[in-house]
Amino acid sequence: MKKITILLSMLLLVWLGVANAVDTLTFTIGDTAAPHNRDYRHIASAIALGLNLVDSNKVCILNCYNDFTGPDDDSVLVISGWTTSDSTPLIIRTPSSERHAGIDDTTKWLFVCSNALYPITVQNAYTYLIGLQIEGRNTSSQQIVRLYAAGSGSKLIDCIIRKSSAGGSSNRGVTTTSSNINATVENCVIYANHMDSGVRQYYTTGTLTLYNCTIYGAATEGINGGTGTNVKAVNCLVYNNSTDFIGSFDTTNSSNNFSKDTTAVGASSIHGDSEGKTPDFVSVIADAEDFHLQSTSDAIGVGVGPDVNANVPTADIDGDARSGATCDIGFDEYVAAGGGQGVRRISGVNVKGVSVK
Repeated sequence: MKKITILLSMLLLVWLGVANAVDTLTFTIGDTAAPHNRDYRHIASAIALGLNLVDSNKVCILNCYNDFTGPDDDSVLVISGWTTSDSTPLIIRTPSSERHAGIDDTTKWLFVCSNALYPITVQNAYTYLIGLQIEGRNTSSQQIVRLYAAGSGSKLIDCIIRKSSAGGSSNRGVTTTSSNINATVENCVIYANHMDSGVRQYYTTGTLTLYNCTIYGAATEGINGGTGTNVKAVNCLVYNNSTDFIGSFDTTNSSNNFSKDTTAVGASSIHGDSEGKTPDFVSVIADAEDFHLQSTSDAIGVGVGPDVNANVPTADIDGDARSGATCDIGFDEYVAAGGGQGVRRISGVNVKGVSVK
């Protein structure tokens, strides 16, 4: 089993484009008691190590396991104090056996925070959160994932982010809270039982890029681009928010987005109501949401594919392949029942999705 874990870790690094790292350092997060014997109970405990990955020329991977019947991690998480680079990142992820399938699933690894305004703060550069299921349950305001300038180069990939408890007036899924941020959100679903904003950019400098994200039901705004022109959205399905896209965007490099209202930005974007088009999600019933596409969806086949834009992820949140000049808009690439794993690409390096999921 240890050899398999090491092999999968090496394949993950190839997928992330950091295959030249000399060594990997892997820790497990979960139940520290027998029979699981994980290294740390909470992610925060591992973060406290504060390692210098650049000097040691290592990549660190924290693998999170669903060892508990309730939330697997409920400790406020501030990611800081590590020295990282694009070739020696800190990766926090769920292995395939512990990962959600693009819908809320309490039988898979789950991070829950019930009593903090800021459940997860990324203050460390080149930190990748992959395949995490993150839920806010605070009855007051809550900004679930905060990205600081010190977290430049960081990525949220294949994550579910939601707030399930009412209360407060500043409830947001992802926020950038410092200038000069440079971060990417990819293949994520952010939905807003009790959110005001799905994604909000506060500053006029730095860059926030979203690829193939689905954002639904925010009381105020789906994506708020702020007052600069440094937010780029490609293939994003931002639907049924009070206003789907608001603020300023990099409209030159944004494209193929889908809104219910008339606010989707960039070339080849869809304005659902005025064009008579709908995404046809599997379910939008509260607490039973499933934002995968049905076969009738108008989001199918109208996104820009990875052959045209090499930054478009080459698999969806489930590992289903995206290829060619077109793809579907949103986090889901529709396939008929029984669809298989695809190929993922980051930094121009390919590896079969099944190897890294």
